[in-house]
Amino acid sequence: VLNYYRRMLALRSGSDVLKFGGFRELYRRDGVFVFEREHGGESLVIAVNISGGPRCAPFYGECLISTEGRDYFDGDMKPYEAAVIGRRSHELH
Repeated sequence: VLNYYRRMLALRSGSDVLKFGGFRELYRRDGVFVFEREHGGESLVIAVNISGGPRCAPFYGECLISTEGRDYFDGDMKPYEAAVIGRRSHELH
C-alpha cells in the first residue's frame, strides 16, 4: 500500500492534468465512479470501484497506475480497485 501511495504522489507531482485539470464525470453505477481530468489538451481517466465486489467500468486503455499493479485496464475491476488510465482510453459500447 505504501508503494502505491508513493507512486501515486509521484504521478501527481509530475502531472499538470492531475494537479490543475478540470473534472468531468463519465460514469457512475453500482459503486463504480469514472471521471476525466483534462488540462492543456491532455486528459486522464480515473476509475474507482468502492464496492466490495467485482464490477465493470466501460473503459479501457493503458494503465498508468493501479491498486492491482496492472499495465492495461480492460474494464473489469476488483473490489476497492482504483486505476488511472492514459489519455488514449476508450469507452466500451
